[in-house]
Amino acid sequence: MKFSSIAIIILQNIKIWIFKALSLEHKLVPYKVLISLTNQCNSRCVYCDIWKINSEDKSKLQAELKLEELDSVFSDLGEHLIWLSLSGGEVTLVPYFKEMVLSAKKHCKNLKVFTFTTNALAPDRAVEYAIFTKKLGLDVFITISLDGDEETHDALRGIKGNFKKCVRLYEMLRTAGVNAHYGVTVGDGNEQFIKNDFPKMASMIRSVTFVHSGGIYHKENASDNSIMLKSLALINNCYKISNLSEIIEKIHIKVSYFMLQNNMKKSIIPCDVLNSSIHIMPYGEIKPCMYMPEIGNIRQSGILKSLMGPFSAKSKADIKNDQCPHCWMNCYSPYSIMQHPFLAIKYLFREIK
Repeated sequence: MKFSSIAIIILQNIKIWIFKALSLEHKLVPYKVLISLTNQCNSRCVYCDIWKINSEDKSKLQAELKLEELDSVFSDLGEHLIWLSLSGGEVTLVPYFKEMVLSAKKHCKNLKVFTFTTNALAPDRAVEYAIFTKKLGLDVFITISLDGDEETHDALRGIKGNFKKCVRLYEMLRTAGVNAHYGVTVGDGNEQFIKNDFPKMASMIRSVTFVHSGGIYHKENASDNSIMLKSLALINNCYKISNLSEIIEKIHIKVSYFMLQNNMKKSIIPCDVLNSSIHIMPYGEIKPCMYMPEIGNIRQSGILKSLMGPFSAKSKADIKNDQCPHCWMNCYSPYSIMQHPFLAIKYLFREIK
């Protein structure tokens, strides 16, 4: 990440601390926005049924976000938006990708960081989009989902040949000078891959999460926590920090372990969504995160009005009282870690036994 990006994110976190100290949280506008562009997906993952949504009801695809609606979002956010993250479904399937990036760049003068996750099933398109965005001067980071060796990954993702496309995309992005890494979702189906292959791939797999239920997974998963705990412990032992942002990911991995060990009963590090980040869903719902109730919809109220409204205030109170679903996903956790650095550092040095 560029020094200028790091500097502005640090300043934003200082601003949030000051607003909290002055009891002005209700006036905060998140600097990071995650947009789930579509439920459309060409993967058939074992742990996720999001791909079924549009295939079971064709009208739902037509109801998803349109370019002009996203243009309104970026216009509304203006100078507040610093970090734009895209998710799905599969982001490379939307037809307006480049136009959307240009809209964000036009309206959001402080936009610095641009990230998206991809299943790599359209590697040439993913590279084209990444290079296009980088040429606009943004800090671009691409996460390629990789959950196993060739046999395991293709089985978990439900698409033959997916693993080879992941490897191809990684090599293409690195050759093009785009920051890219693999991201692994820890489940009870890739234990052997993590045990056998993660140690030698640790320098390439820099993003780690574990299987959840609900949310964008659109499925209830009954994973074996004991298996996932073993995998997270091994990942933690192999994960070496090489830059500042990876300190945050290392903390994320450790907290993942302790959260899962406690069966996700409570938050270990207080959640900071709505202050630092917000999530926009494919039908325009504005949410603190994918698990909490919507606070508004961009089609009715717009982001800024929703953030200052009663549903946002209730969600903030629920979060403060730890009355939330207790997820721990790296689309939200870094911003909570940055807002609670002393508590986070405590977990950085806490030993996993």
